[in-house]
Order: sequence, then C-alpha cells, then structure tokens
Amino acid sequence: MKGNERHESSGKNWSRIWLVLGVIVLIIILLCWLFGIDTAEDITGVTNG
Repeated sequence: MKGNERHESSGKNWSRIWLVLGVIVLIIILLCWLFGIDTAEDITGVTNG
C-alpha cells in the first residue's frame, strides 16, 4: 500500500513540475512577443519618445 501511495505522490509532483515549467515557458514567450511588437515598451515606458 505504501509503495502505491508513494508512487502516486511522485507522479503528482512531476505533473506539478511540468505544469509550472509550461506556465513559465508561456510567460517567457508572451513577454518576448510583447517586446517584439513594442507593446511592452510602451506600457513600461522604456522608450521616452
């Protein structure tokens, strides 16, 4: 019984890790896209023009 419980918990941990990694990758892609179209620069005020 304990072996099965331990296996399930490790599986949940890996699922959570992949979920977090996926979210981080999506955020990075979104930021790159925003900076690519100069929207983020306008929002953050990086350019003073």
